[in-house]
Amino acid sequence: MDRRVIRTKKAIRNAFAQLLSVKNLEDITVKDIAELADINRKTFYSYYSGVHMIVEETENEIVETFEAAIRDLPPDKLVKEPYLLFSRLSAIINADMDFYEPLMKADRSSNLLTKVSGMLKQKVRESYAAFSRIGEETFNIMVDFTFSGLFSVYQSWFNSQRRQSIEEISQTLSTLCFEGINGLKKE
Repeated sequence: MDRRVIRTKKAIRNAFAQLLSVKNLEDITVKDIAELADINRKTFYSYYSGVHMIVEETENEIVETFEAAIRDLPPDKLVKEPYLLFSRLSAIINADMDFYEPLMKADRSSNLLTKVSGMLKQKVRESYAAFSRIGEETFNIMVDFTFSGLFSVYQSWFNSQRRQSIEEISQTLSTLCFEGINGLKKE
């Protein structure tokens, strides 16, 4: 793909993410995106048929990116080294902070977060189901509880002054998720 195309699509994507942090999805217009991306509407329409298309592409791209990053993690290795999951996801976010920051700050991006969360929950269910000694219903409650907390902590971090790095937050969350509060007492 031509570098100009990549640069333009990235500008559109970042403009969309910024707008999503301040507007409801249904209030975002092509004109808003084009102005913020510093392109004309004709350029926008050469890549997307409308805002709905950028929403769908953005959701799918994030899910694909996260899924590709964790696809090759063997379940038995994840059980022994859960931080591998967190470190890979943190690296993705760090590599494109201009894009992820407004998305994570946005209360309005819940559909996007729901899609990403669903994919990650499925990976965890697949990875840990064979190692779990608890019933499926209890396991599902545990996974739902954990991911609700994870996304809440990451959103709080994005909305804070970030005194800790995302890697430090991820390490703490990894310990909490897989060792509980007692895991933090070891420090």
